[in-house]
Amino acid sequence: MLEPLFSKQPEERAILLATAHARLLLAAVTNDVGNAQPLRGEALDATQSSKSARADPRLLALQAEALIGLGRAADARAVLVQLSHSGYRDASVGGLFG
Repeated sequence: MLEPLFSKQPEERAILLATAHARLLLAAVTNDVGNAQPLRGEALDATQSSKSARADPRLLALQAEALIGLGRAADARAVLVQLSHSGYRDASVGGLFG
């Protein structure tokens, strides 16, 4: 349902956030790693594609989650440090700091 909207309006922040979040949720609930990793990769690509929303902390939090899921902990740590320094606070992100 989000894919057609996202393909037409990739810079629309609400659609971008919802699409990346949905992909990460699907990756989290699937039992098939072969399906989960591409979903995480697509979520990461989406979070990195927006030029206007790059500094949005919600987008950065999703980016960190995707990076962690892809096994890129060092890259995720850099994003999480950026979030922390910006003052961003969200309970769901707190668990990513571990």
